[in-house]
Amino acid sequence: MKINKLCFWLLSLFCLATIQNHSQNLTKLNTVKNSEFVITAKENETLTLTANEIEFGQHLQWQESNNNTNWVNINGATTNNYIITLNDLPKYYRAFITESSCDTHFKSDVISVFTQEPSNKMYWSDPNSWETLQKPKQGERVVIPKDKHIYLDENTPELDELIILGTLEFEREDLSLTAKNILVNGGQLIIGEERRPFTHKAIITLNDTNLDHNVMMQMGTRGIIVVNGGRLDLHGKSPETAWTKIDTHAEDGATKLNLAMQTTWKPDDEIVLGPSDFYEAANGESISQRIKIAAVNGKEIELSEEIKAFHWGALQYVTTNGISLTAENIVPTPTGDFLYDIVPNNPKILDERAPVGNLTRNIVIQAPNDDAWQNEGFGIHIMMMPTTVAHINGVEIKRGGQRGRVRRYPFHWHMLSYKGSTNLGDATGQYFKNSTINESKNRGIVVHGTNGTVVQNNIVFDVKGHGIFTENGAERRTLFDHNLVLKVRNPEEQFAIKKHELEQFRRGSSGFWISNPDNTTTNNHVGDCEGNGYWLAFPMRPFGESSGALYDDGEIMDPRKMPFGVFENNTAHSCNKNGFHNDDPELDEEGNTGGARSNPTRNYKNYTSDTTGRPSANMGFARDTWRRFDIKRFSAWKCTATMWDRANFVNTLETVTADNHGTFFAGSGTRGLIIGSLAVGRSLNYNYNNSKYNDIPVSNAFASYHHTFDIQANIAINFPGTKGVASGVFGITDYYLRPVEKGHWLSKGNILINSHPGVRITASEAWRPERVDPDKPHFNLSGAIWDPNGIWGPSGNYLVPDDPFYTYNSTKSPIGPNPEVSGGVSVTGPYYGFDDTDIYYTGGSTKNRTSMKYTRYDDNLNKIGGFTLYGNDSNLLQVMKDVATQKGGIFEVSYPDLDDIYDIHINKAANFLSEADELVIAYEFPGTRDAKVSAYNHPYNLLNNISPQIYTQVSSFEAVKNATSVSYWQDKANDKVWMKIKGGIANKPVNNDKWEDHIYQFIQIRIWEGD
Repeated sequence: MKINKLCFWLLSLFCLATIQNHSQNLTKLNTVKNSEFVITAKENETLTLTANEIEFGQHLQWQESNNNTNWVNINGATTNNYIITLNDLPKYYRAFITESSCDTHFKSDVISVFTQEPSNKMYWSDPNSWETLQKPKQGERVVIPKDKHIYLDENTPELDELIILGTLEFEREDLSLTAKNILVNGGQLIIGEERRPFTHKAIITLNDTNLDHNVMMQMGTRGIIVVNGGRLDLHGKSPETAWTKIDTHAEDGATKLNLAMQTTWKPDDEIVLGPSDFYEAANGESISQRIKIAAVNGKEIELSEEIKAFHWGALQYVTTNGISLTAENIVPTPTGDFLYDIVPNNPKILDERAPVGNLTRNIVIQAPNDDAWQNEGFGIHIMMMPTTVAHINGVEIKRGGQRGRVRRYPFHWHMLSYKGSTNLGDATGQYFKNSTINESKNRGIVVHGTNGTVVQNNIVFDVKGHGIFTENGAERRTLFDHNLVLKVRNPEEQFAIKKHELEQFRRGSSGFWISNPDNTTTNNHVGDCEGNGYWLAFPMRPFGESSGALYDDGEIMDPRKMPFGVFENNTAHSCNKNGFHNDDPELDEEGNTGGARSNPTRNYKNYTSDTTGRPSANMGFARDTWRRFDIKRFSAWKCTATMWDRANFVNTLETVTADNHGTFFAGSGTRGLIIGSLAVGRSLNYNYNNSKYNDIPVSNAFASYHHTFDIQANIAINFPGTKGVASGVFGITDYYLRPVEKGHWLSKGNILINSHPGVRITASEAWRPERVDPDKPHFNLSGAIWDPNGIWGPSGNYLVPDDPFYTYNSTKSPIGPNPEVSGGVSVTGPYYGFDDTDIYYTGGSTKNRTSMKYTRYDDNLNKIGGFTLYGNDSNLLQVMKDVATQKGGIFEVSYPDLDDIYDIHINKAANFLSEADELVIAYEFPGTRDAKVSAYNHPYNLLNNISPQIYTQVSSFEAVKNATSVSYWQDKANDKVWMKIKGGIANKPVNNDKWEDHIYQFIQIRIWEGD
């Protein structure tokens, strides 16, 4: 058949290249790429490209490349013999063959054309290359003079220091260089070129045993230290695929892996296999494992030893019946009108396959596996100082970092862009790519006071401290792309350089620590971290040597308000803390971190992407210069939470989250939005390894923090309800600021499959009984949750506890599925909230901090139900003593611990939208004082001389109950003031993205002793 002929032709294709009419049958002189042919030529010579045995119907297109990676068609080069003029060498050429009857294409071997080497090269092995007329000997201190370009052509003995003032370049053969340390002082260290990578084996071993030795008084030892305009140009031949995922489950004890991609990996390569389960599951065995390849057979690799723990290796699909391994009956994308005209594009595939990466590179920079490494954690480090240039591609750093020592990291750009308040410019064009950190005792890749670099397609494995780290908060415009970070652990406390790398609440050494928003973070994969996957920690100012760094306006930077860059298509899994954590920035030079309570002003509670880079007016809340920004296509599984995000105006788009043991989405912000995402409470990747998290109830998918995050057009699947536990899709444990919660008016278009909408729990169940006494609670959660979109029951109803205080004389609708676990029922409303009350009494004043007793009565003042919120010495939400009351009901509020009250300000009476909204309520007030009652159309207006609504005094409780307008009766005998409260006096439209006033229509009510 034609296809068979074409395949045979591909195997037998013979390419010729003719230079200056001299025909060269190409031989494999240097394997730059698999099956590559290499020749040398001069600029402006002509090259004839010839391919034989072209069949009828086959189309030939010659292609060229500058880097042997990115290929383009040569315009008009479609003939069997094509002549081209050579320039800008090296160049790479190949034939690209297609056939009309074939559904694929074929490529010939690569023809590589390099410049001819100079004839007067100075070789290391030649005594004439050295001023002493002797090549270096063991233990000698070696200097490459400024005016010399030495080619290393033999293995060196163990040298003392190697100082490069000129150029040292490795010849293209297997070589090793051993020295105590290397100082590139204005010179160049070259191994390979960007367009012509080094394809042999180069090993640099740095072996100083004097751990206190300091090159140039402060640079340490066992390092490649580049100063005074020096250059480090290292270009190895990295695998075409640096990392991928397994594509079939791997059982505990397996010795073979099936990969998702075809690779060029080889026997004896070291790989790292990441986990696919909870952090340190399988009794600590489910962690990232380094193994050697024994054999390769296509996509299957055979391992030199057994893997530890089960590793998941299949895609999962979201169907109308649940999670499936088959892509059938896929859930449709939600439709409707959503905020900011966003059209959702929900992911429908859950990918929890274990990652696997190749650690081996042909250029190796290493420390010996000696006592200094094993007992002191003293590895190698590479430091790029100001004015220097680093081009690192295809390098393995083996046994890197120096435990507990500042600036001694495996790879480190140090202050290339700032000197005090002087901006030195970006390090544009510098990169660390296609390389590996193969174990480090002190962080991984560090970008310090340097802007504009590229960190791409690297593997960072087995490090103490943050994996990829921007140090001071001033680092900007760096691209972090397609890096794999696995096995990040906290350093021992005595060796921690910053406190945020140690175990604390929601803290610890993380895959990424990004301390300035003005960076691009895309396509990265992080797993097996003791801290967070990605910790976005934007401080109020830079620290350390960057503390004087200025923003574009000439003032000290404020990263917490600078515009956001890009964060897209990143993954985190198997982390001990959160997958994504945008909170708790650095507060001081010691590395203490903190959120809202630790910052001096409230405007730093949340990160804001402000176009000015500064807090806006009105304590940062003016919003005129705020800019919406996106966190897009983030994926997290088997962590504590997927996202903890304290940010304003953030869109969380198309996130995939599954199998976390904490609340999946949490945090706080102003007008955040979670839209078009996929949340899977429990997937098919369950209980394959032992873990303390296997049998805990699935937590909530969304905790909106009083609906500062709107939740729209998401797909939630497999979130069952568990009685007395924060479970189901929508959490209510953070609904404590308002007695009536109405934020779900913006929760729309969400699809729930095999899920409970959200279980009602008590404050003690939410906060643990030791913090909130279940018998004497000192605050409660929102009593009534408005359900305008019918999440829990009939649209427009309210979700309330199944208690007569809330449900008297109402028809109750059970909440399914599993009504018995729901902790509440759906009833008609409306409900009104009473909150934020200042009570003035002869002993002083209090604000919701005293005991408050709430009672409900029937029309004849028979008690129906009630509860008390007790005073408490703890400050934990002590002020949140509020109550939700139902329309038409009769209620009472009293203060068992206070005497002789003379003024009460109910600062927030909520949801009295119109005159039809009414109820009767009594507040404790002494009969020895003559009471007056008035209402104001907005909280705090009584302090601003705004005309109030005056309540009419009537003569009895019955008169209050039957009144058609606002009125009150003072029951002096029983120390009460009864009021008929009606709405309709507030008229607050939506304004500048603030919906709270509009939806709640707060009014204020005052009871006080008349003048």
